[in-house]
Amino acid sequence: GSLMRSASDSSRKSKSADRAIVVPSRLCNTSMHAPAASVPPATAAAAGAAKSKALVSALDMKTLSSANPDEQKQMLGEFLFPLIFKEQPEQAGKITGMLLEIDNAEIIHMLESHESLKAKIDEAVDVLKAHQTGGKERAA
Repeated sequence: GSLMRSASDSSRKSKSADRAIVVPSRLCNTSMHAPAASVPPATAAAAGAAKSKALVSALDMKTLSSANPDEQKQMLGEFLFPLIFKEQPEQAGKITGMLLEIDNAEIIHMLESHESLKAKIDEAVDVLKAHQTGGKERAA
């Protein structure tokens, strides 16, 4: 008897707990989150550098190594794109695609080293500029 009672007590508790969590949506939109603009740019830059190290640890090497090559490129691209977007928002998609042509080990190095990534982004921008200029000259 006591076993049945404890089971029904726990089911009653979970139902009341479920009800207790419900929060009216109008309360969710209060300013509980600080606006992003309140972070000073220097702090944001330092956090960005720390974040890139954290990104690589967040990029689970075990998961990456067990994925097939296409999945690996997809995973690396998902980490690269936001970093590239900060530097070159207009061409982030193209540049990400270009950098994904590089060997995965090199991509991982770029994720670990902001300087290396920045250099590759600049290189890709130069290639795109040369290609655009070349295209205009041929058209003229």
